[in-house]
Amino acid sequence: MGKNAQSNQMIQVNSKQAKRVMEKMILNRRNFMLVGAPGVGKTCLVEEAARTTERKLIVFHPVISDPTDFKGMPAIVKNEDPENETAFLAQFVPFDSLKRLLTATEPTIAFADDLGQAPPMVQAAWMQLVLARKLDDRIVSKHITFISASNRKEDKAGVSGILEPLKSRFHAILELVVDHDIWLTWARSKEAHIHPYVRAFIRWRGAPMLYSFTASNDMTNSPNPRTVEHVSDIVWDGHDEDVRPMVIAGAAGSAFSIEFESFIKIVKNLPKMSAIVDKPKTCPVPDDNQVSAQYAIIEAMLDQANKKIIKAFLTYITRFKPEFQQWFTTQLKEFKPECVNTEAFTTWASKFGIK
Repeated sequence: MGKNAQSNQMIQVNSKQAKRVMEKMILNRRNFMLVGAPGVGKTCLVEEAARTTERKLIVFHPVISDPTDFKGMPAIVKNEDPENETAFLAQFVPFDSLKRLLTATEPTIAFADDLGQAPPMVQAAWMQLVLARKLDDRIVSKHITFISASNRKEDKAGVSGILEPLKSRFHAILELVVDHDIWLTWARSKEAHIHPYVRAFIRWRGAPMLYSFTASNDMTNSPNPRTVEHVSDIVWDGHDEDVRPMVIAGAAGSAFSIEFESFIKIVKNLPKMSAIVDKPKTCPVPDDNQVSAQYAIIEAMLDQANKKIIKAFLTYITRFKPEFQQWFTTQLKEFKPECVNTEAFTTWASKFGIK
């Protein structure tokens, strides 16, 4: 997709780059911060990095926290030091997730989400943990790595900035931007479960329909990976056709809804998968000028492909232009390798020179 304008000359990375950097930071216990517009996938990336590095994840929400959440609750406690004659002491007592930072015995990520929205006093309390790795006289566990995320100032998300000494404690601060091709690869995964019509629409219409985020005080949404995923949920839910456009407009904006509904009108009369399997040589193929319909039917075929019906799909796809054949087989290799490791695919690929 096209590059987004830089924010305050920050260094930009796509999701693949950000994940690689974050994993390396985590494995080496380096503090790291990821910044980006709402809905671009910052939190999801942290969660995924925690899984791939096999770390436990403790999530903090500083924007709704009090300084005591990161410093401890002031309390009068019994003195356990036999050399000190004072019967009671005033201390900040750690509780809940804060206590886990001190007692962690396994590699763990302490993730402060939406840190930039937190008031300065809360940031200062978090800074003591990140900067000194101490809570008064208690030491943060050596197993803890601090990761933070934030929106940008221009996103109208209540970001006031990050305290300078806290900023400089992170080994790197990078800005996450949306990449059209990377998103499409993710969207086809089983974990994503993005509707094939939504995938086809985004592939056909390109980057603007995936990310056209506009910060606004109005109660409206605009396209970004999060809201496009919501559109997919809406399509899967099967809303009635008379209300679906309104619901989609509420999810990703009116402009998105208008274009998506026009796309649906084009593709709703596409052949069913069963018809392609039964009669791959005669089942109707969208005209070459119906690119949106071609995208939609291929996305649906990729979802349904298996070893039993791949021969029929290959026969059918032969009636498309070579670039669509190549795209279909490339996606098969990545997402349905079991279909590639068949006699039907080997014979077809040999006949048409597909490697």
